[in-house]
Amino acid sequence: MVEPYGLDGDDWVGVSSRKAQRQGYALVQPATFSGYVSISREANAELRDMSNRQGLIENDASEVFVQHVRAEFLFFESIIFDELSRRWTTPEERAARESVESLDLAAVRLRAVAHSLGQPLMGLGVDLAGIRLVAERVGIPPGAREDLSALADSAERHLTQARSVLRRFRDVPPAERSEVALDTLVHRAVEEVEPLASSLGVSMNLVEIPSRKVFVHEELLIEALKELIRNAVEAPRDNVVGEVNVYYRDVMGDPAIEIRDNGTGIAGARLDDELGIVESTKGRPGEGLPTVEAIVLASRGQLRLVDTGPGGTHVQVRLPERLSGLRTYG
Repeated sequence: MVEPYGLDGDDWVGVSSRKAQRQGYALVQPATFSGYVSISREANAELRDMSNRQGLIENDASEVFVQHVRAEFLFFESIIFDELSRRWTTPEERAARESVESLDLAAVRLRAVAHSLGQPLMGLGVDLAGIRLVAERVGIPPGAREDLSALADSAERHLTQARSVLRRFRDVPPAERSEVALDTLVHRAVEEVEPLASSLGVSMNLVEIPSRKVFVHEELLIEALKELIRNAVEAPRDNVVGEVNVYYRDVMGDPAIEIRDNGTGIAGARLDDELGIVESTKGRPGEGLPTVEAIVLASRGQLRLVDTGPGGTHVQVRLPERLSGLRTYG
């Protein structure tokens, strides 16, 4: 052994200095780190120890040797950091990070879908104009003319909404969070679903939402709320007038939006299920719910199925006011 390289107090690898750079925090501490380097005289003739065995003679070879060992330590430290950071990261933080990555990919897909839908929507507009012309033909019974006009009006409302979504997502914004008023998010989502609710005879009850600020992906969160409210509007019902309630609640200091319908509930769903795996009540997988869940998680929020059954379904969207996310998951 060449002293003082193997003795306490000589920080030639730079472990202590790394701790100082990290303001007292380091994954590898001097007291928990040890190792050795075996060097032969034949292969490293330029590395010569001092006559008193108190170190290496300073020359180009010794300088390269020290720098090489320090670089190897930094590489070793990065491996330890990657491993331990995975263990230290909370499930909520991991879910949020994975959701942001999935939303980045979704943004590319949305731009492609928006571009592809442009021509079909234009064709639908032409077809609607044709339906109105047919309704005005001589010989069409008055009752049929009124029915055709009513269908054309309803289809026109849906088409207008589709065009609005298309314009918004033709150039999808990056998945960045910002501060936005809660009432703005909810009112925009409700306004876009109201035409559908009206056509289905479902009443929308929006209880006053405060202008409390939340820290979310604004446009994407609006889409998520729209999907949840739309699902509530379209929920199957047993001979009752459709009703959807959207209201505010404080949950352990965090703002939350509650969405309740009076449908027959989600068959087979359990309250501890992730909403992203719940099957649609329309007899197909719920394509929108996994995206809704990803959007909420990416904003460091929480999506929860509070209740579902013969009395209806109750969904809660809990949102953060700050960069770090919710105050407490519960």
